[in-house]
Amino acid sequence: MEPIRTPRGQTVYAKLTSPVGMDLNSVGSPVGSPMVDPITFNSHKKSQSRKKRPTLFIDRFKDDLKRDEELENKFDLEIKQGDDEITIQYKNDAKRLLGELKESRRGCQEIALMWRKERNEMRELEEIISELQSEVEDAYSMNDDIIQVINRKYQTYKQINDQHDS
Repeated sequence: MEPIRTPRGQTVYAKLTSPVGMDLNSVGSPVGSPMVDPITFNSHKKSQSRKKRPTLFIDRFKDDLKRDEELENKFDLEIKQGDDEITIQYKNDAKRLLGELKESRRGCQEIALMWRKERNEMRELEEIISELQSEVEDAYSMNDDIIQVINRKYQTYKQINDQHDS
């Protein structure tokens, strides 16, 4: 009996025989009976006893999911079998998506609140800047007025001084 790997990854033991009744496992020794079965599976009894339900696909699907840890951790499957239909449902997926939606909604609300605060602060800063600009313009105009007053006083003092000297 030689171990043989099936396409599904199972190991089965088979006895290989040639059409003339020679055992291929031990070359040269004749087998007592002619070729009955070229390959004899030892695991056929297990698979027949397992086929109590006609839904072998679901069993294979569940086995594949159990073997694949990544999918098992990612999806929590609930498989229900009815008379005419098979329902495959993600149990916690809706709850997870709802939680993510609530978290993203909270995040969006926080971002909107921060944006409103920043927008209000920007408005306040713009008001302060416009007030400062008007004060600077007032200061420039006052400065011009002061310079004119100083120039006038200088002119009058110069005239008085010139008159006094002459």
